[in-house]
Amino acid sequence: MSLCRTSMLFSAAPTRPPAGTQILRPEETPVTHFHHGIKDLATTFFYMLVAMIMHAIIQEYVLDKINRKKHFSKTKHSKFNESGQLSAFYLFSAGWGASILTSENLLSNPVSLWEGYPHTLMPFQMKFYFICQLGYWLHALPELYFQKTKKEDIPRQLVYIFLYLVHIAGAYILK
Repeated sequence: MSLCRTSMLFSAAPTRPPAGTQILRPEETPVTHFHHGIKDLATTFFYMLVAMIMHAIIQEYVLDKINRKKHFSKTKHSKFNESGQLSAFYLFSAGWGASILTSENLLSNPVSLWEGYPHTLMPFQMKFYFICQLGYWLHALPELYFQKTKKEDIPRQLVYIFLYLVHIAGAYILK
């Protein structure tokens, strides 16, 4: 479904089509595919900022309230915050990834993963998923400063942040 059609679902009032109008079924609608490009950097930066805002919301309204009730020590407090943020992100990512796998029929037809490789184009949901993943892991870099991470924890966190970035960017570019 094109972005225009998708936005029409939310912005146009639902009305019945006039008599004799042909209605396209979901399996008949053309799917627009996208390629990666230089403009994706600006989009990734934007979603990095969105990830920072979501991080702050989860921190303020969920994790800090639990921390106040549990009276964790400072070390446990920082570990709990890190684990809580990652858990929320992993849960959301797993659900979104499963949705993409089912909508693209990759679970029912796994052969399509390597048929016609390299895949130079991807559907919007898949491209958006990659961009949001990159944005999340890029947001983790300034968060090290904002969260006042201990100096001894920074190398460990930098390693896994860069490993995620390299693997996700590699998968996005190389498909």
